[in-house]
Amino acid sequence: PPDNSRFPPPADAAAEEPTDPAAAAADAVANACSAAAEVPRLASIVHEYVRGGCCGDAAAALSTVTRLRKLLSLSGGPPIDECISAGLVPVFIHLLGGAGAVVFEAAWCLTNIVSGTTDHAKAVVDAGAIPPLLNLVQTSPSVETREQAVWCLSNVAGDCASLRDMLLGCGALPSVLSMIEEMATTSQMGPLRNATWCLSNLVRNKPAPALEHVERALPTLAKLLSLDDSELMMDTMWALSHVAEAGGGAAGGGGS
Repeated sequence: PPDNSRFPPPADAAAEEPTDPAAAAADAVANACSAAAEVPRLASIVHEYVRGGCCGDAAAALSTVTRLRKLLSLSGGPPIDECISAGLVPVFIHLLGGAGAVVFEAAWCLTNIVSGTTDHAKAVVDAGAIPPLLNLVQTSPSVETREQAVWCLSNVAGDCASLRDMLLGCGALPSVLSMIEEMATTSQMGPLRNATWCLSNLVRNKPAPALEHVERALPTLAKLLSLDDSELMMDTMWALSHVAEAGGGAAGGGGS
């Protein structure tokens, strides 16, 4: 099966020349230490901005959150624990209710955090991220921001069955299905692929989700089969396989 969590690629990343494995490992450790050391200073800037009602230097706040996002996008040792310890998760969540590019950057930061361990994902969930993320999926005027929000939700859903069921209980499925229908109608393939992958994660893991959720996804999955896109088809087929397993478990008395 495909990975249940996808780590967003770092933006503005230049192509790197191949390096010696030992040197690369040493560089990764050095980068991780450097990134961790930056977090307290950056966190203080964002905390001050939020404490001031987000009425301060918006450009500086955006630059700082963008820097945090880039640190959290490091392939080796991103400072996830440091950001959580610095109290940045509730700050990122608060910024989801704002406007402009900082909303996208904050959503990306949260996406990178939940792509870590289950404890990292739970830290974001417990801080109250799900309602504002779902609101972005439903109402953000920015397709880019909606895609980032659904990416974050997908990482949460794919982590474990308990977090998946929490999302289903919060009404994530109708929001994701609506986004899929809209993106398919407007042929926006990038957001459509990520929303479909989110749908796949919402019906995967064991124990299987309640059959009512699985059945609700079927009409949309059937429509996706008609689209000519290899990545989309792969996620659709995996989703259908999860649906079949859930249906079989329910028929055999093993469903939830």
